[in-house]
Amino acid sequence: MHARIRIAGGVAALAVLAATAAQAAIPASERDGLIALYNAAGGNQWANNTNWCSGACPASGTPTFNAAGTECTWFGITCDTGSSHVTAIQLGENGLAGTLPSLTPFTALQVFDAHNFDPSLPNLTGPLPSFTGLNQLRVFDVHRNGFSGALPSLSGMTALQKFDVSVNFLDGTIPPLTGLSGLQYFAVDSNYLAGSIPSLAGLSALQYFDVDSNLLTGAIPSVTGLSNLQQFLVFNNQLSGFLPALMNLPSLERFDASANFLTGSIPPLTALPALDYFAVYSNQLSGSIPPLGGLTALTYFDANTNFLSGSLPDIAGLTALGYFSVYRNFLSGTVPPMTGDDALYAVLLAHNQLSGGLPSAPANLAPGMSTLCPNAFDLNPDAGWDAAVGQSPWYGNPPQCGDTIFGDGFDG
Repeated sequence: MHARIRIAGGVAALAVLAATAAQAAIPASERDGLIALYNAAGGNQWANNTNWCSGACPASGTPTFNAAGTECTWFGITCDTGSSHVTAIQLGENGLAGTLPSLTPFTALQVFDAHNFDPSLPNLTGPLPSFTGLNQLRVFDVHRNGFSGALPSLSGMTALQKFDVSVNFLDGTIPPLTGLSGLQYFAVDSNYLAGSIPSLAGLSALQYFDVDSNLLTGAIPSVTGLSNLQQFLVFNNQLSGFLPALMNLPSLERFDASANFLTGSIPPLTALPALDYFAVYSNQLSGSIPPLGGLTALTYFDANTNFLSGSLPDIAGLTALGYFSVYRNFLSGTVPPMTGDDALYAVLLAHNQLSGGLPSAPANLAPGMSTLCPNAFDLNPDAGWDAAVGQSPWYGNPPQCGDTIFGDGFDG
């Protein structure tokens, strides 16, 4: 009898614990924060607002929200294992429109995602919220919205791994990134940010850095020590000074500093085994093009419209190289052989001071995508180059090469 009573008592205790767990609720401040988010960001019109409302959410008017304790079942909301705090708000591509209220009630928040891929959808506007107190935040992603104003301070956010506010209308400066030792992905491109790029020293986890298409000035910071860096994109700004040294970057795949006011020379590109894409066009770079031998992963090289001189680098044997563009420079000498470059589909050499005979055209050049004139080449017929530049003969009739190498009007 006593055994039965003890067992029954144990079952009753388990039932009480289960009921308590089922009724566990996030703090009232976090519930209020979610309701504020729904109301400020047009929750009635979201593509998915399942479980936010008692019954179906109305298309307009004031909704009746589901009872306290249900918040962890609301679409886009994730809580910790005890259902005691909101840890993730993931409402990307869900039709959010309006503004973002304060996120400070969510002291355990790790992920906030309200990105918008489709420009035809409504989007969020107004300022970005403060990150004060959000010390556990790992991911903040609101790219392709309509946010304006300044970037908030990121000071003390040592857990931050991904920060993406690209393609908005933000202005002001990029805040210091010092101390963000976990930062892997930083994207603020396509805004109206001004001032300089902050120091990247100590960001050893950084893999993706994109500040392109802003109004940034000053020098490109050092990337030395960023051994995990894969993509570094600073193009289409107003940057000046020299290109940074690109040493001991075994993971670097893409480097683009095009369309700035950079001077000096192109740094050595040796010991970059993963380099796939290198673009520095439309700057004021001088000196010679460094050797490209050994860049077996390189598919794209573009240094057009600079003040580069000297001879063309040897690209024979770069079996992955598809696009090679150095037009509008002051390069001289002959064009080296392109044997083994079967991936090449475009070679742009126009508006230089190159001379001599052309090597055999690589077999897979795309029709009409290459440029050769004006230069001082020997005018020897070549059907392969005819096809590559899209005219026969390749040097034009009347000739656009030979003695007319400095003619104007050719757009490369």
